[in-house]
Amino acid sequence: MRTKALIACMLALVLLAVGLLRQVNRLEVELTDLRRQGPATVPARDVDQAGDVRLASMEQPNLVAVYVYADWCPRCPIVGPIYGQIAEAYGADDVLFVKLDVTDQRTRHQMGLLADVLDIKWLPKNQRQSGMITLIDREQQIVLATLTGPDQLRDLEDKLDEALRGSQAP
Repeated sequence: MRTKALIACMLALVLLAVGLLRQVNRLEVELTDLRRQGPATVPARDVDQAGDVRLASMEQPNLVAVYVYADWCPRCPIVGPIYGQIAEAYGADDVLFVKLDVTDQRTRHQMGLLADVLDIKWLPKNQRQSGMITLIDREQQIVLATLTGPDQLRDLEDKLDEALRGSQAP
């Protein structure tokens, strides 16, 4: 009886692994296709849920506001609404707002793929912790500001305003 149960469990694990491998292969094919297409061009649009993706132009912005979150994160209920406010306030500017979920291994893998497509894979590990908003300049590959709580909001907005003014200069 135990042998049959063990065989059934092993078969279920094999089927699960095969399904996961198929999904990973499909995602790798999609990523390869995206890389072949060159720089992403996404039409301007608003998203009902603030901050998923907002673009003000047809070109991919240089400034990216990355919100890393997880279901289990104690800071996320505080930082999440701040991210929504920033995305709402700067949604019409040339800033790409990205939410990266690190809740579990599957979502961390998805985060890695998205970070690769957006060319932010170089982001330091301490800038990829949950409950954090990181403003980055993709062209210079530098972190302009980091927010982990409401007390840092003014600094993040100042850096964002400064970067936007610098990108508008002739």
